[in-house]
Amino acid sequence: PVVHKPKLPIAKQDISLHGGVGLSLYEEVDLGFSIGMKYKYKPFDKYDIRLLGEIGTAFTFEESVNGLSIIPIMAGINYEYRFTESTSIWTDLALGLSIPLSERRESWFEDYYSSFEPGFALSPEIGIRYNDFSFSFKFIYSLNGCSRKTYSEDGDRFIIHPKTFYDSHYFLFQVGYHF
Repeated sequence: PVVHKPKLPIAKQDISLHGGVGLSLYEEVDLGFSIGMKYKYKPFDKYDIRLLGEIGTAFTFEESVNGLSIIPIMAGINYEYRFTESTSIWTDLALGLSIPLSERRESWFEDYYSSFEPGFALSPEIGIRYNDFSFSFKFIYSLNGCSRKTYSEDGDRFIIHPKTFYDSHYFLFQVGYHF
């Protein structure tokens, strides 16, 4: 006879803190880091799918001309599969708001500048959990509008230009602690 092992349950609620390092790709490659918090809630007893809420940061180490740092506030879904009492593999897919924390300076002489506006963020993540710790690879895609102002020829007033959009990409390795 075939003996089936009982399926190991996952937690109904999960709160975790995450921090990581990686690369920010926005017209150039910069080192970056992230810090964030997640809350997962399992609404169905039968399925190992949880709802996910996440707030975090994605900063660049470089004070580059084109560096973009954001606060993503996202909601999504999580799936976790437990191999043993202490080990599982999981994946998240979240989307939401991207709040910019940086300004784009387009000239060293400051004759014009731009400011980023809130936009859209999308983030898939895959990881392994061992006891209360997790190790994951995360990708964040951010699309933000940008309003540009320039000084007029006489320097007395600003000229507002049509809105443009900029996307940025963050590839991160993160370590998390689950409470």
